Amino acid sequence: GETLGIVGESGSGKTTLASAIMRLVPSQGDITLGDTSLGTLSGNVLRRQRHRFQMVFQDPYGALSPRMSVFDIVSEGLRFHHPELDADEVSTRVHQTLMEVGLPASCAARYPHEFSGGQRQRIAVARALILEPELLVLDEPTSALDRTVQKQLIALLRDVQARRRLSYLFISHDLAVVRAMAHRVIVLKEGEVVEHGDCLEVLSSPRHAYTRALIDAAHLAPVDV
Repeated sequence: GETLGIVGESGSGKTTLASAIMRLVPSQGDITLGDTSLGTLSGNVLRRQRHRFQMVFQDPYGALSPRMSVFDIVSEGLRFHHPELDADEVSTRVHQTLMEVGLPASCAARYPHEFSGGQRQRIAVARALILEPELLVLDEPTSALDRTVQKQLIALLRDVQARRRLSYLFISHDLAVVRAMAHRVIVLKEGEVVEHGDCLEVLSSPRHAYTRALIDAAHLAPVDV
């Protein structure tokens, strides 16, 4: 039920860290989800664990196959991880999940090009949520959206988190968005954690010069902690 924000300038290692946690790139060190050491898993054994940790990517236009309907996009993982479900059960879960992210069930028959960027990101969230993950890794999920749509997506993510008790790893260079989402935050610089702690405390009273520089560059308005 907690959000850990990861902030840093471009090239600081945010996306590489997320990709390593998702086991999409090679890495060293321990990656543990609950009692499961993910770093030692591979092949089908790893794939069978993937329903527990899902990722929403930065680009809502490139993350969805244009050749697949929304129904097929959202149901693909469900059909892999739960082959015991019949067609009616899959359809019911797809429609329920679409409605949970604020999309009508009728959009399941349409294709990604028919939707706005914000709607596509909701479809990507639905694709992840339908597997009932324990952890959702969100890599700059609002960066391609305008401010109004950003606020709508943030409100959706917070609502889903509260209802599902999901853990988020929220990556962003936008400190205002991180402040709205994260409970704790770590600050990355050239692949190293230079500061971490309660999000509001770090952003209100940074100890490291690099964090202060990020805040100054973002013109982040102060808040009372």
